[in-house]
Amino acid sequence: MFCLIAAENDVAQVIKTELNKCYPDWKFDTCTDAQALSRYSDEVNVLVLSRFLPEDSFKLLKELKLMFFSTHIVLLVGVDGEHQRAYIKAAEDNGLFNIVTGTLPGDMPYDIFTAVKTPKHPDREGYIDVEEYFQEKDDEENDELINLHPEEILTEPDIDDTPAPVEDDQPRDNDNVEDLKTKINELEQIVKMLNTGEQEKTPMSKMAKGGGILVLSAANRGGVGKTTVAVTVAEALSRAGVPTVLIDYDLGSPAVANFLEIKDVSGIEALAGRTIRHSNLQDIIVEKGNLNILPGVMNRTLPKFKEGQLWQIIDMLKEMYGVVVCDTPPEHWTKPWITELFKKADYVFAVVDQSKTSEENTRAYAPYLLTMGASPERIGIVLNKYSPKLDHPKKVEKEFCAGFKKNVKTLPKIAAVIPEDWDAHVSKGYKGEVVGLEDINSQWHRLAERIAQLAGYGYKQSSKKEKKSIKDLISGIKKISFKKS
Repeated sequence: MFCLIAAENDVAQVIKTELNKCYPDWKFDTCTDAQALSRYSDEVNVLVLSRFLPEDSFKLLKELKLMFFSTHIVLLVGVDGEHQRAYIKAAEDNGLFNIVTGTLPGDMPYDIFTAVKTPKHPDREGYIDVEEYFQEKDDEENDELINLHPEEILTEPDIDDTPAPVEDDQPRDNDNVEDLKTKINELEQIVKMLNTGEQEKTPMSKMAKGGGILVLSAANRGGVGKTTVAVTVAEALSRAGVPTVLIDYDLGSPAVANFLEIKDVSGIEALAGRTIRHSNLQDIIVEKGNLNILPGVMNRTLPKFKEGQLWQIIDMLKEMYGVVVCDTPPEHWTKPWITELFKKADYVFAVVDQSKTSEENTRAYAPYLLTMGASPERIGIVLNKYSPKLDHPKKVEKEFCAGFKKNVKTLPKIAAVIPEDWDAHVSKGYKGEVVGLEDINSQWHRLAERIAQLAGYGYKQSSKKEKKSIKDLISGIKKISFKKS
């Protein structure tokens, strides 16, 4: 069990000492800067937060359950008074009910020692032991999962646990030498470009072994924010200096162009039946501020692509960019041109919300990702339009995973939680602007950083828009390579 104490320095040390006496098997740490809380969000079991931690305390309340959606949160609110009562009301409005009042260790019977050990269970009256609570969540993941999907679809999930065979018997040292020679050649080209200002004519970046990565944004139905996720993550990556392209593969009802107000240009239909070359792709790639977009179908007709041609487009974009973000159609399992993308995707955003319709469909929808070939450990659940007054994120996660069979060893986890006021926030996006990246603690940065790391790049948050031409981007591909981890 890991307990983080976020309070003023002197108070935090005292709390840590006293709690450690009671729970010697726990791990404790202190945090005296509210801005640093997000660094701990993935690992904390219990968070003890003082109302007097230097920060806009009411603003922090709104962010807590987004940053720590699977954590037991205990609030220390101090003695009775006008500010304390206002703070308690704001906490309860944001779904936070484990509140310790009075001078420490707090008013009985719910003092700090009781509060950290016995959280209120979200689905039961009264309290349970905190260690039982977190053990219960672990056990739920190991229970036999109910399969509500048609048996003929899920009988043989496309998962192969056998190790890949070695293709040849050549000594591994030879491979290392060849890799080193390739890396030296690439570095020489970088130095030449930096010294002379010369830009490569071909927009190729293979600094990440095997080229760039493919990321899909998927949902079982429209209206849950699938396109918003694709556009915003792509924009965040671009602003951070990661060479990124956004492509719309919803051939029947493309939404990216409408979202970003792209008009009077050719879209992906211009590539149907043609030989796919870098120059052909560059002709239809559109720049929108930082972002590079390959628009979906712009003439509202379903183009006739040759077999394998749609994947060929992705494969070539992966040579040109570090990350290819692809918006997919709803009910993607009914679209034959999408299947190969899921099999080869490096990461899939599964976008859901807390609506009753979404909850009822989630169990049946999630297993389709496996039948499409997506790997469970490469699926991240994005909970959109989150309200602390509705289902706990862990319950949404459990519903999502309930349709998987027992032999699926690694189940998807929640990757980000987007707050319920996103509808009002994103309305500005219909002016062709991507919003939501100005807050350094935004969950969008959390998603983007995950993808940047997967692609082998460092991630530096940026809210400033920088206009770049395609040539600038190509040059930037080589420059950013020094930041690769």
